[in-house]
Amino acid sequence: MIPQDFIDELNQEADLVEVIGRHLKLERKGNSLVGLCPFHKEKTPSFNVIADKGFYHCFGCGASGNALKFLMTQVHGNDFLAAVRDLAGMLRREIPGGGSAGSRAGSAERKVIAAAASAYAAHLEKSAAARQYLKQRGLQRQTAQLYGLGYAPASGGLREVADERALEKAGLLRRGDSGSWAYFRDRIMFPISNPSGHVLGFAGRSLDGSEPKYLNSSESPWFGKGNIVYGLAPAARSAAEHKMIIAVEGYMDVLMLAQHGIGCAVATMGTAATERQIRQILTRTDRLVFCFDGDEAGRRAAGKALANAMPALIDDKQVEFAFLPDGEDPDSFVRKQGRDRLLEMLSGDRTRKVVQMLWHPHPDPNRAAAAEGKSAALQRVSSLIERIDRKRAAFLYEDLYRHLGQWSKIEVPRLKEAARQHALVGAPRRAAAAQPANVRRMREHIAFQMLACLHARPELAANLNAIPRIDRAKADCELLLKIKEYLLESAHTDADTTVASYLARYGFNALHRQLDRQVAAWVAAAEDIEDLFKRMIHKVHSDLERQQRKSAALAKLQKAAGR
Repeated sequence: MIPQDFIDELNQEADLVEVIGRHLKLERKGNSLVGLCPFHKEKTPSFNVIADKGFYHCFGCGASGNALKFLMTQVHGNDFLAAVRDLAGMLRREIPGGGSAGSRAGSAERKVIAAAASAYAAHLEKSAAARQYLKQRGLQRQTAQLYGLGYAPASGGLREVADERALEKAGLLRRGDSGSWAYFRDRIMFPISNPSGHVLGFAGRSLDGSEPKYLNSSESPWFGKGNIVYGLAPAARSAAEHKMIIAVEGYMDVLMLAQHGIGCAVATMGTAATERQIRQILTRTDRLVFCFDGDEAGRRAAGKALANAMPALIDDKQVEFAFLPDGEDPDSFVRKQGRDRLLEMLSGDRTRKVVQMLWHPHPDPNRAAAAEGKSAALQRVSSLIERIDRKRAAFLYEDLYRHLGQWSKIEVPRLKEAARQHALVGAPRRAAAAQPANVRRMREHIAFQMLACLHARPELAANLNAIPRIDRAKADCELLLKIKEYLLESAHTDADTTVASYLARYGFNALHRQLDRQVAAWVAAAEDIEDLFKRMIHKVHSDLERQQRKSAALAKLQKAAGR
């Protein structure tokens, strides 16, 4: 039986807007989001989602409930366990009683993290050096308090929060042969919260500029950089006033814009905006504007954001791109030029729309045209258009292909067919991994364990080049090789190349859930995933060498018998 306190935690932590927004079109009205009620037929929206209170209510039929109830009644046919699994998967939580080492991973740890956030905030009030740093950056005390900023002293400053074992499990303490040490030391602390306001982790900025300049909490069952949007809760509250949410690259950008009266800014966690992050934002606004620095890195980030935004696009919502002058970021620009000048840069007649970004990813069309031939442009643009969800953005899908046909002088049906044929090249066989029974069999094979390692640490894919051969006869091995090739392409593509994005693209939903559970179990057991992966590669090498010796011995015996 699933404990009631775990169910309560799921409902408290769930992003109700994201949960319901996956299935209903929601529009902001005052402090609520409204849509057509799924529980009865109506022409005028009366279904209200009150995100800050964590419940929905229909004033037409009286239906009311929380995230779990919505999933159970509207998505999973009153299957309570299926709804719990779905919601737990969204929150990267392991269900108690599931039989893994990580079954209760996260509950106690998040309480420690919340206590640490309060301790860091108190240390900021006591540290003259930390306050002086923020003052030099132009940040006012009220803004720092609004976003819960803190300071981690050189000693760590968490001795009174919890014991060492609890701090270690929460990712706030590290241990080695020489003893233990605080993970965050002498850093300005930015608490990272989910849309419900629960602190899940931190980003720490070094005071003296030492590397790494920013240090994020480690990946865990409750904290994933690609799943959280910094500042989303306050930005959603300001979105109605500004009629947009602005996505910037840095935490200080968010704070400085808020200080200048633009409270609708959010930031990703030091990486390109992922599809899930973009979906979270678009459930809270009809207009998302990416604001990038005016340097080459900013343009590369814009390309990645565009690629990851394509599956999240919706016909009646706008995704736009703004580029600041070279050498400027939102923080510096708003301090030099002021609020009104920045808002002018972000206005609809100054930003670049999706169709413009597809044809000319570089702000300078001449440089864009010189860098890419017509054939390459056709392949790039059509592959991006094919990422669109045609159920949610059918008009946009057709309009973009119409533009592509006019530019290329090729009939649209021929363009679509060519794009789909190209997309099929290298696509894996889905059937073997799509069935839960086969997923259970996969867990017994080392390829599943290696996939789980890559799910947690995609950069480990390069190590697979050291394996001379993997048995392609098994579906899981074939999938491992396909994913390896996909991950290693990350240096040559703007797309979000992770195991999760690959599994989502080809519909490996059951496998995705199993991998999440395996990673959660490893994290709960404090496993070193990189070391675990290397041991697996060593085992594969050993198994191959043993098979080769057996084959050589058998061949020798057969040769002798033939004599």
